[in-house]
Amino acid sequence: MFKISTYFKTRWKRKDLIIFLENIELYLDSGLPLDRSISILEGQYTHSKKQSLISVRTMIEQGGLCSESFKQHMNTDGLVTSLIYHGESSGTLASSIRLARIMLEHREALIKKCTSAMIYPLVIGVFSCAMIIGLVRGVMPSIIPMLVSMHVHLPLMTRMVMWVSENVTRYGVFLILAIICVGIGFILLYKKIYRFRYIFQTVIMYTPLIGALYKNYVVGLYMQSCGSLLQNGLIVQEAYARTVSMIPLLPVKTYFESRTADISHGVSLANVCMNSYMPLYAPALIRAGEASGNLGSSCLRVASIIDRDMDHSLKKLTSLIEPLMMAGMGIVVGGIALSIMMPIYDMSRVLQQ
Repeated sequence: MFKISTYFKTRWKRKDLIIFLENIELYLDSGLPLDRSISILEGQYTHSKKQSLISVRTMIEQGGLCSESFKQHMNTDGLVTSLIYHGESSGTLASSIRLARIMLEHREALIKKCTSAMIYPLVIGVFSCAMIIGLVRGVMPSIIPMLVSMHVHLPLMTRMVMWVSENVTRYGVFLILAIICVGIGFILLYKKIYRFRYIFQTVIMYTPLIGALYKNYVVGLYMQSCGSLLQNGLIVQEAYARTVSMIPLLPVKTYFESRTADISHGVSLANVCMNSYMPLYAPALIRAGEASGNLGSSCLRVASIIDRDMDHSLKKLTSLIEPLMMAGMGIVVGGIALSIMMPIYDMSRVLQQ
């Protein structure tokens, strides 16, 4: 019980964390000490978040590290913790918090873009499924007895729709339970078995349209995070290692982890990035950054180009999904309507003869 309550008390949403870091940044720039800045902000949050801020301030006042207190009581991820830790070590805490905030804002913007792009197709899909289920489950059971009573040869399409309607009516509850069980089993396998997760993510990564979009999202976050750490003063080896550990896509993470030793032995980051996961323009930009001493800026530039490409890809994806879903819904609904009308038309033609 204690662990569960602690988890919920210290869990901060990304949006709340961005606002908090922005306020801390402003207070530090104005000359206020860190503990005083946190004390001022404590009254602006709910009870649970206020308690976590009190714990952060207490830990700092007792000589603890700001980065460690944020990680322990605010559930910040490894990259944010690394940025703030380096800022503490180098005496540039305000600029480090600024970079952490910018990185989180970039990540939030990417997630919102992907989410908003899929809302409209998802709504269409939900209404389409509801309409189809209503026709199959509500309309067809009342029409099937009439079609059977005609004692005429029913078209194949009508027989197929009747079979689906009868089985949905008879086994609908069991079908829902089976879907729920399969979903729960999939989630458990995904969370517990590394190999299953790796294979599933590989399949997703090579799925047309969606796979390229997800891969670019992961690579863009990687370059943004790596560039932020480098701009904050971390050496390439440390920034690379910390960033690789946070990559969520296992095939990409496995590749970059396998090249960690090469980076440690002085291999160019541009050479490491010459692989199928990175865009073709990335190695050249990174090599230019290494030659000019602006590697962090080059990584951020790559991330911004990937972000722009993702915008175009999202527009293409949504513009393609919407007409396909509308056409699919029209075909299914039209097929059901046609399966009802065809035997009625056949019967009327027989009566006319």
